[in-house]
Amino acid sequence: MIDTPGIFLPSITNPEVGMKLALCGSVKDSVVGEGEIADYLLFVLNSKRNFSYVEQVGLKEPTDNIDELIERIWSRCDFVRETVY
Repeated sequence: MIDTPGIFLPSITNPEVGMKLALCGSVKDSVVGEGEIADYLLFVLNSKRNFSYVEQVGLKEPTDNIDELIERIWSRCDFVRETVY
């Protein structure tokens, strides 16, 4: 058997499985949406009580708002948000 990625359209019936595949790069970001993938990652981190991102980006407490997190990251890197996803 030979793996031929991209030949067949995937049939993913479970949304959580689809998001996990998108997180690891098995599904193109543009298919799911970059914002949705980022939001799911934040959800997973919070649900597993992995709040290491809080200190890394300089937040006072964990957040479930992906827009707030992205804005904080961009401000720490001196980026300006030009587009909204």
